[in-house]
Amino acid sequence: DLFPKMYDISDKTKFPAVYQSNHAGPQLFGPRKDDWTKPCPLEWTLEERKEKCISGQEAMYGTDILSRLEAIKVAVDPGFMFNCHGCIGNNLDVAKAPEVPPEPVQPSSASVDQPSSASSASTYAAAISTTV
Repeated sequence: DLFPKMYDISDKTKFPAVYQSNHAGPQLFGPRKDDWTKPCPLEWTLEERKEKCISGQEAMYGTDILSRLEAIKVAVDPGFMFNCHGCIGNNLDVAKAPEVPPEPVQPSSASVDQPSSASSASTYAAAISTTV
């Protein structure tokens, strides 16, 4: 049993990151929730696997990092405008997302005073740093 030797599994609420993203497939699941040393059986139905196995995102990022990434996702995209299958936050309850009205579109001008995309990036970085 290499798993307990390779990873700290003393805290059963914090699953470590064990997979790399290049190994992620559409049916990726981590090990069983009741015994992290046993793989999620392929013969289980998808519903059984979702209920009884560590999710693919938890297996890829670990539960701590996944929680941080989900908090960043909610801070940057509170209306879940950018949501896709397998993406960070796709498993969050979109119905509970706050209603975010679209920002009014301002007429653009070719002026040099327009904010650059770098300033937009720094705005997002500021939002992210407040969630971490």
